[in-house]
Amino acid sequence: MERPVVNTRYCGTALVQRVCGELQAAGEIEVALDDAPAAFDLLWADAPSDIALHAKTLTAKNTVNHFSVMSELCVKHQLARNMSRMAMIFPEDYAFFPRTWTLPSQAVQLSAFAAQSPQATLILKPAVSCEGRGITLMRADACAGAFSRSGGESPPTVVQEYVADPLLIDGFKFDMRVYVLVVSINPLVVYLHKDGLVRMATDQYQPPCDGNLSCINMHLTNYTINKTVSSFAWPTTGEQNSGSKRSISWLMSHLASRWHDADAVWAAVADVVLKSLLAVQPMVSHIENTHRYGGFELLGFDILLDSHCRPWLLEVNQSPSLACDTCVDTEVKTAVIRDTFKLMRHYHGRRVVEGRRGVSAAALSHGGFRCLYPQRFDGADTTGAYARFLCFPFPEQLFDPDYLSADAQSALLTMLRSASSKKKKTAV
Repeated sequence: MERPVVNTRYCGTALVQRVCGELQAAGEIEVALDDAPAAFDLLWADAPSDIALHAKTLTAKNTVNHFSVMSELCVKHQLARNMSRMAMIFPEDYAFFPRTWTLPSQAVQLSAFAAQSPQATLILKPAVSCEGRGITLMRADACAGAFSRSGGESPPTVVQEYVADPLLIDGFKFDMRVYVLVVSINPLVVYLHKDGLVRMATDQYQPPCDGNLSCINMHLTNYTINKTVSSFAWPTTGEQNSGSKRSISWLMSHLASRWHDADAVWAAVADVVLKSLLAVQPMVSHIENTHRYGGFELLGFDILLDSHCRPWLLEVNQSPSLACDTCVDTEVKTAVIRDTFKLMRHYHGRRVVEGRRGVSAAALSHGGFRCLYPQRFDGADTTGAYARFLCFPFPEQLFDPDYLSADAQSALLTMLRSASSKKKKTAV
């Protein structure tokens, strides 16, 4: 198999540099720092902006590790818009995303919700922040009232209904960082890694009430927030059953030991991942098709399990942290990055061919990655099963109350759902 040349000049991540060095020593890749497009096959950059600087000089020989418009999925308010659009047409299939409003544009809708459910708990996230910064919890009536008093001058904010019945580990709330590799966007080729991270809060969980809404270490699972407090339990090597950060492989074993169907839980997580990507694939591929070079993307999906083990999508990260502060980070992230490079080596020069003809048997399961689309790792056809979610251009006007009346929106939605139903029957 040909060894791809990897350019790491714009990568300052120690883990990526280390893994590339190990793979080069093993003869699986070559590492180069030359910017000339002819000198490398794969460019790994820390940020999409680093790639944008060189976009005009890249050629069909080159593949980069970011898609230019993955913001459709990875920016909070754009994710909310796209998931809300899909939920309007497929309400049952896209019920995995909590009800969400973007302020100031959806202030009227939020006020209407607050009038009906004044004591509902909402979580407010600054539209452009990360790592849990600026997140607060409020009651719906207080949130709507605060925005009304601001005169609509508050910074862009994503407001989401709080999932108040999370599954707990030892009494603590947690979420999962799930690693997904999009090998190609058109045709769509998606892999899900079998391992990931479990991030836990550091205060024992209690249902939200007026007295604990400000207890961020109870309600937020962000590692950046919780690692700074004394109650954060640092993982130790060989002790998988303790620590405020654990692995998904441990979690699945833990669920099975508690009489949960771990395989069904993971299948539901995979379903959330795939439907989320299908929601934005037409828009992302439309732009990516204008580029002369290829792309791939390692994404970090943040997913919460409720008390019934039902997965809820919280957000998606385009550049998931690759810092290795704990032994769990090192173990999990090293495997993810190593498997990413090995899988991209397999697809070097043949991503489009395999995407259109179906994934080869050798690539259905590769290291820790398992294929989700266009075929599942067990060989099942997911293209037909999910075809109906990949068929609408979503005109902006459909969701603008100032452009279409409620009756007109309802009529258009009925038409789209009818088209979806016909497409589903055709696929079957």
